[in-house]
Amino acid sequence: MNAVNAVQLFLLVWSFSTVCHGDTGVCSVSCDDVTGTVGNEVTLTCRVSEKCKEDCIKMFKFLYPENYKNSEICRQKSPGGSCEKENIFTCRYTPDAAINETIRFFMQTRSSPVKGKFTVEISGTASGLMKSTADTEALINEEAHKYMGTSETRKEEKQDRGFQLAVILAVVSCFIIIIIVVIFKVKKSESTRPRLGQKENSDTLLHNV
Repeated sequence: MNAVNAVQLFLLVWSFSTVCHGDTGVCSVSCDDVTGTVGNEVTLTCRVSEKCKEDCIKMFKFLYPENYKNSEICRQKSPGGSCEKENIFTCRYTPDAAINETIRFFMQTRSSPVKGKFTVEISGTASGLMKSTADTEALINEEAHKYMGTSETRKEEKQDRGFQLAVILAVVSCFIIIIIVVIFKVKKSESTRPRLGQKENSDTLLHNV
């Protein structure tokens, strides 16, 4: 019995070691579920096992479900055909709509592709973005009205200054005309008045006659 038990124990340990060795020899992937809100950046993260690092990682990408027309969220290739040795892969993006979907992760190694899936839940609507846009437009309109009001005020001030200048010019012109008329009348009256010497000569001539 002792020999049989020893053999069974040996087989059990060997089987367990084989299973553990098999697990460590598989290139596996695990991804974090993500929650967020519309308009705020989120980070998609997937991790691969150490076995994957031993292989040559050529490219990885994150994708929406297959029913999406443009399913690719982001993609990254190894620069210059080199081999990546990372085991954490991330993708940052800002959702513009609420979703609750299963996102796919795809990684191409030198030997075979590696795939993973995880859930992304984005809540909210684009109302916040629309409100922000509306507030911006309102601010722009307000500034435009202020500018227009300032322009109208400046225009009215220019018109007032123009009117005042016209009145001043009219008054000055009238004053000049009056002065010219007065001077003309004074000169005319002086020219028609007989001079003293001429009057004495006239009286002498009359006396002699």
